Amino acid sequence: MDNGRWPAPEGDNDPDRLFADYQGRLNTPWPMHEGTGLAYHLDDPPAVVAQDIVTTRAKDHD
Repeated sequence: MDNGRWPAPEGDNDPDRLFADYQGRLNTPWPMHEGTGLAYHLDDPPAVVAQDIVTTRAKDHD
């Protein structure tokens, strides 16, 4: 639980329901997570972070 947040029971079977039963401090439940936004920032000038590695198999000999 994040610092400053309080339990937010979401039903009778929720383990945090005890806080509601004893009139403890509660928060509203977090909203449903529906998406994530990503942003990529490239260095200017571009920096090499990793190089591609190409593996080759030794030629089979008879």
